Amino acid sequence: MNTGRILLSLSTLGLAMLSSVGASATAAGSTAYTPSTASQSRTGVVTEDPATPGKLLLMLDASGSMNEPDPSGLTKMEAAKKGLTAVVDKLPDTAQVGLRVYGATVMGGTPTPEACADTQLVSPIKALDRAGLKAAINGFVAKGETPIAGSLTEAIKDLGATGKRNIVLVSDGEESCVPDPCPVIQNLIGSGVDLQIDTVGYAVGDRARTQLQCIADAGHGTYYDAANADQIASSITRLSQRAMRPFALTGKPITGIDLQDGQQPPTALPELSPGQFLDTMNTGKHWRSYTVKRTIPGSTLHVSFTTRPTELVRTLESGDLTARAMASSGKECSESYASESGGLGTRETTSATVQILGDIDPSETDRKSSVCETDTSFTVQVTRSATTTTTPVEILVIEEPPVTNLADLPEPKDTARDPELITHGTPKEAIGGLAFSDATEITAGTWQDTLVPGELLVYKVRVEDGQKATLQVKGPVDFTFPEQGTALWISGRLIAPDRLRAGNDFQSVPSFSKTYGFDKESVTTGTVTYRNRYAVQSGRPEYMRAASMGGWYYVSIGVGLKDVGTIVEGQPIKVAFTVQVDGQPSNAVKYLTGSATVAASPSAPASSPSATASAAPATRSSDSGSVLPWVGGGLLALAVLAGLAYAVARRRGQGASQA
Repeated sequence: MNTGRILLSLSTLGLAMLSSVGASATAAGSTAYTPSTASQSRTGVVTEDPATPGKLLLMLDASGSMNEPDPSGLTKMEAAKKGLTAVVDKLPDTAQVGLRVYGATVMGGTPTPEACADTQLVSPIKALDRAGLKAAINGFVAKGETPIAGSLTEAIKDLGATGKRNIVLVSDGEESCVPDPCPVIQNLIGSGVDLQIDTVGYAVGDRARTQLQCIADAGHGTYYDAANADQIASSITRLSQRAMRPFALTGKPITGIDLQDGQQPPTALPELSPGQFLDTMNTGKHWRSYTVKRTIPGSTLHVSFTTRPTELVRTLESGDLTARAMASSGKECSESYASESGGLGTRETTSATVQILGDIDPSETDRKSSVCETDTSFTVQVTRSATTTTTPVEILVIEEPPVTNLADLPEPKDTARDPELITHGTPKEAIGGLAFSDATEITAGTWQDTLVPGELLVYKVRVEDGQKATLQVKGPVDFTFPEQGTALWISGRLIAPDRLRAGNDFQSVPSFSKTYGFDKESVTTGTVTYRNRYAVQSGRPEYMRAASMGGWYYVSIGVGLKDVGTIVEGQPIKVAFTVQVDGQPSNAVKYLTGSATVAASPSAPASSPSATASAAPATRSSDSGSVLPWVGGGLLALAVLAGLAYAVARRRGQGASQA
């Protein structure tokens, strides 16, 4: 079987949204899919319950330089307090937040031991007390030195040893004591401290900006420039919103076995079942190896590996991610290749997905089934060629039952090579997520989000069988290029439910430049059709393979660091984009399990399928909604057909808010 090689690369930076909305119901006969994160413990990136809000520590520079005038007529300190007070009003009621200041008690001018130890937790981290936090903000004056390294070290202690922890640092200058804060944070992060540090440079010079950017990079965070109280409020509000969200990589812990290329797998490998898993992956010439088994004869298995390098944004390593699946005989059934395209200056979240087909394309009338269609057990492996020692890897497994009307379904048709210009409406505000598991739910329409160079955010939209999606980046909003040669490289991509790239991605990176204007191009999926998975065998483009399953399709929007210039680095940039979904759901696919009922939990009664409901726009999805009846992840229901037990699953709806 000609499986081909699939190129898939998704850049990300950022976390998920603050709230979620009600569940959508399952459509009868739909191929809809949503990844499950409910009731799954997490390792590697984060260990807390995804629904638990993170802890946020605001950290403010109160050094003597903050008494200098601000362009607004206020002092820098007055403007910073004004901005922080505005932030407090916008924090969610569930926020766990505190405030630390440095330089507020010992007169500066000389970095004495006393001045370099001048850091205080003026408001401990606790449930949000708006009045108390505002009083703490307004209860100190600026007078001292700038002991950033020591304050960050204490701030990490303030946050405790568990849970998702975030620091947002606002400073108008560089470290005036010792040591240099950047190596300090690099060492702490390298020791496994689970936190994120974002920084805001308030009217800073080049040296301070470089240091604050380095701190943000080392802390896996984002750097923002701010010139006044409004910009401080805007940047901190956005950073604090993201701080309240969980990391995106989720799953049940599993530990794969590393094998050399060509090494015979042992009799027993760690077993992947339908659902989502989390492992760590080393680099080198070995393959991280697992077993995956068919529980339904003739089913199609989708196994996706998603990872995110741990290198700094500006020094992103180049690496390749390769996944493969082999039958028990050693025959290779599928291979997937993904490349980390760090040339645009973002930290990439990259996925490689293998599809193990369980049936034969009806057009291949002269071919008999191979072991790949008939075997029940497969070895799946993943390797990564990069310099990072270890990275987290999220593993998604989907088992898709065979269909009963395969010959009646439409043949593969390439409808993606005609990307049309689409009509842009008035943008609605959205706040994107980090990656697949915490992508922000949107509907078709025009959206607007704020990114800084080096950042990429992720959203998801429903695209069912018989529909196709088109994405077009409208471009930066209210942005003026400061100088000739400055450019914005904005990536826009469409990703299928099983994390294969689904669009004609040779047109996925428009550039916007004062010198050269901009490219307004579209990324379009093929019309979603089950038999698109045979596209390569029938001579069609590989990207069509991804458009074979209805459900949540992911949209990624990113702004690269390439060619932005020092003036634009750290500047919040609004980006508008339009998603168009054409066609009506066909409901043509008839699975062997029919319109199977879907249970919320092993013991809960099954619910009847109904028409899919639309959720409110631009809200954080709970990952409820239409789901494949055959996706597991700790939430199982049994469907018995012809004496055979089939594993089916969906995650429970979470209509309540999740941080």
